[in-house]
Amino acid sequence: MPQAVKAYKSHRDWILAVAWSPASAHHLVTASQDGTLKLWDLRAAVPLHTVEGHTDKARAPMLRLKRQFNTGGRSRSARSGQ
Repeated sequence: MPQAVKAYKSHRDWILAVAWSPASAHHLVTASQDGTLKLWDLRAAVPLHTVEGHTDKARAPMLRLKRQFNTGGRSRSARSGQ
């Protein structure tokens, strides 16, 4: 079985989805059951940015150019950040 090379921890609950940057091999956004999105640079140990505001699970992250990202959530709302 493959072994993890590095672990990134910041969410308080399960990660439900991951979206990779179309412009960078180092950036991704995670959506979590804790209602937050986190923008990561895989070269750092901590997230670059956290978006809060979903009152329930955050789902369906989308990372656009220039580190802008959007998500939909189970709370029937959309959030965006950069």
